[in-house]
Amino acid sequence: MAHKAPLTRTVAVLGGSYGGHGAATTLAHNLPENWRVVVIDRNSHMNHLYVFPRYSVVPGHDHKAFIPYTGLFNTRDASGTPIPPQNPRHAVVHASVLAIAEHTLTLSRAAPEAGVPEPTLTFDYLVYAAGSHQPAPIDLWGARNLAGAACDGTQPAGVRWMQAAQARVRAAPSVLVVGGGALGIQYATDIASAYPEKRVTILHSRAQLLPKFDAQMHERIVTRMAELKIDVILGERLDLSTVPPSALTDSGEHVLRTLSGREIRAGLVLLCTGQRPNTELLSTLAPDAILPDGQVRITPTMQVAASSGEGAGYDGLRVLHPHIFVIGDAADAFGECKLGHCASSQGKVAANNILKLVRRQEGSTEEEPLDTYTPGPPGIKLSLGLGYGLFLRGSNGGAIDEMLNPPEDWNAAYMWRVFGHAGVH
Repeated sequence: MAHKAPLTRTVAVLGGSYGGHGAATTLAHNLPENWRVVVIDRNSHMNHLYVFPRYSVVPGHDHKAFIPYTGLFNTRDASGTPIPPQNPRHAVVHASVLAIAEHTLTLSRAAPEAGVPEPTLTFDYLVYAAGSHQPAPIDLWGARNLAGAACDGTQPAGVRWMQAAQARVRAAPSVLVVGGGALGIQYATDIASAYPEKRVTILHSRAQLLPKFDAQMHERIVTRMAELKIDVILGERLDLSTVPPSALTDSGEHVLRTLSGREIRAGLVLLCTGQRPNTELLSTLAPDAILPDGQVRITPTMQVAASSGEGAGYDGLRVLHPHIFVIGDAADAFGECKLGHCASSQGKVAANNILKLVRRQEGSTEEEPLDTYTPGPPGIKLSLGLGYGLFLRGSNGGAIDEMLNPPEDWNAAYMWRVFGHAGVH
């Protein structure tokens, strides 16, 4: 049966965080009047994950990590004043997506206040920006024991979780951080900086911290960790069978071992590994697009794809669902690092391609070729304890700059403005 579009056509965006925001704002300010953008997110707000390690250690900034979606579609003028889109039909739905079909989303609830009167949303195009299942220390949805209650995706619940995380760190006599990516590095250095009396150990399975970045970053991070008296163990893996559940939540001293038999004592274990693409919802609709690691295979136009069996690389792909675009952590995005600014850039490419397809659909006489995404050089801002950080500028030949005395809240107000607010409130 042919798909019958509703009078008001819909672009659905699943996930409103870094990548979803980039797509949603581009679409909201450029779609024709008879089109709307509907963003669906299980949170009422954007979880600003980059400040989670800092706020999980240092109290006083909890609410700044949870940015309401009420300004999601706003852009800003030259003075920074939020500018809402002219179309009032765009909406954010606080709900979970239970299933995805060719042109419908099954939701956990109806949202009549957002123009979705039934728990089913029909869409013409979909941007899948559902991100990843996060490592345990920043996984609100898997932290029933830490917060004392199941997460409901609201800002108050997030604040309670953050305060429980602070109490857990404060009570621990010593901490073992497992994983030498950005998350583990920031946890280890922030804890050692805020609590110099605690013994902090970081354990990483490879010989280099931040292995996807220049080795100079590793060298400077190790130097900083030595200044903070952090015990750095490289090239070893933790034997998870020696980690009791209590080591993840309470402050008692535990004896742990690596696979080589090395003994480590720690009161709290932070497992900063195991991030997985959140792609289960697409596995039924597009099983041929799901790679063994869980990422979704896409073309450079960000459309869902599968191997054609002919040719190599992207020349050997065929588009499975030309109206479905996947961005961010869920996408096999050309080897690019899984970072928020990368997801946002991918979202804008997906949105621009949807706009081109809409113009074709609306009868444009000119068929514009779709944009393709080209990854940029890797860049990252990294906190290395209170009052210090490093900035690897991907756009400046890989130069590494020091950040001296950055704000304790890691400049949260900037991200609030990006998400359409005049400032933190």
